Amino acid sequence: MLPEARATGYVYHTNKDELVLQAGGSSSPGSGGKAVKANLLLSSAKKLVGVDLRGTSADVILMLGSHEDVDAQVAAQVRIELAGSELTSITIERASKAIEAPAKNAY
Repeated sequence: MLPEARATGYVYHTNKDELVLQAGGSSSPGSGGKAVKANLLLSSAKKLVGVDLRGTSADVILMLGSHEDVDAQVAAQVRIELAGSELTSITIERASKAIEAPAKNAY
């Protein structure tokens, strides 16, 4: 079974071109997080379906949509926030480079 969790929120900051996925819990504001390599899971329309963080300290797949919607994977560097070992958020910088219309969540 895949280590999967559901995203609890989705915010796109147009001025920074950053997409933040909330995973629950609470992180310390401004803690900066940790940069890790991940795979962005995209639909055929390049909408974000999830982020695969297996092999990182978060070791989870954070999903917005369903596995059936995944059409491609794109390698990316993301910033993760952890509270202990629990993932609280993922930040995708320069989101518009990899994701079509990041401001609109298809899920």
